[in-house]
Parts: sequence; structure tokens; C-alpha cells
Amino acid sequence: MGDIVSLDVSHWIRGYLYDSSGSPISGATVTVATVTGSDSATNSTTTTVTGYYQLNVQAVCNENDLISVTFTSGADEIVEFIRVNLDDLTQEVSATFQYTFSFNSESYNIRLAEPDYEDASMNLIKATKLTNFYDGQLFVDDVGKEAEPLIITVYAWVDIRNRDTISGLIEALNVISNDGEEVTITGIQACIDGVYVINRIHAEPVENTKDAFQITISLEYVRDD
Repeated sequence: MGDIVSLDVSHWIRGYLYDSSGSPISGATVTVATVTGSDSATNSTTTTVTGYYQLNVQAVCNENDLISVTFTSGADEIVEFIRVNLDDLTQEVSATFQYTFSFNSESYNIRLAEPDYEDASMNLIKATKLTNFYDGQLFVDDVGKEAEPLIITVYAWVDIRNRDTISGLIEALNVISNDGEEVTITGIQACIDGVYVINRIHAEPVENTKDAFQITISLEYVRDD
């Protein structure tokens, strides 16, 4: 990472917000804030009828800061992360509302895609794989969140539009892990809801795919929330 450089010119974050069916969401609030730098300012706007927004982050952050972009519409909210890069005149951060669960630490509010369930029992236990592409299925390998680490594997497509935000998500997870922050998981099933610490983050391409990769998060159970 290079030297931190204050933003003395306009730098734009822009993109679109969609619902789970791909339709644009208008009137949603979009807020940008830095999460790794010293600045505490935020900047907000609302999406247009096409779901489009743009925000100048000049007064919000410095070059190389990891920033959060929060999309809020009624009770729905999703947060994306991106590293500020002045080599690009603008950076795109788009988001899609979908069923998600909360994965929050003291410093970060992260929402990951909630899976469909493989069977009618709706159980989500240990060694869980969550997917948000292909068939969206969930697989359970073992039982008991206290006995073994919980393994959450999130799959995603990488393309030119989401490459930087996925990289930002991995950075945010690594910061949580390196700082030893506790993570509270809620919103899937009661058998998973609880407080954990991250043992390991690992990202790798998915074999035999062109643009897909997986993030594997190993969590050690601490206590019920």
C-alpha cells in the first residue's frame, strides 16, 4: 500500500441498487463512510428512478482508505466495501437486496447472502456452506456449533462491476480476524445465532469456472448472543 494522500480533487463513487428480481430501487438512501482512515465524515444521497446514485467522497476519506457504502430502503439494508483508488476517476459500487444474515463485529456491519435450505427441517448447523449462485443450496456436514468450528463458505461471481467490492469485503473480514474482534451472527436460524471469533479467512477460485470464487470463513464459537 502506498502513502496516504488526501483527496484534493473530486472522486466519485457511483452505481445502482436493485431488488432481488433485478428491478431498480428508487428513493433509497446511500451513505459513504470511511472505516479504516482517520476521517469521520459521511456523505449521503438517494437513488433515482433507475436505481442510480453518485457521491463525491472527497471530504469523506483519503486515498487507500477502505470505505463502506450503505444502501437503506425501509427495513432493507446492505453494506458494500471498497478501497479508494485514485487511479480510477470513478469507482462503481452497485448492490442488490436479497435475503441476508448479519455478520457484525464492533467495527463492521456486514450482511452475507442467506441460503435456501436443502431440506424441510430448515436446520443450519455446523460446517455450513452458503451459496448465492448455482443452485443456492445449503449442505450440513456435522452437528453442534460448540463441538467444532463453524465453516461458512460464501460463493460469488467476480466481474468488472463487483470485483472491487468483493475485494473490499475480504479486506473487512481480514481486519476483523487480525484484530481478534468478536463476530455476532444473527438472522439465519437460532441454532447458529451467537458470538464467534474468526480463526481463518481463505479466498480461492472455484475449480472449472471462469469467474467464480469462494470465501471460506472458519469461526470458533464463543457464547450465545
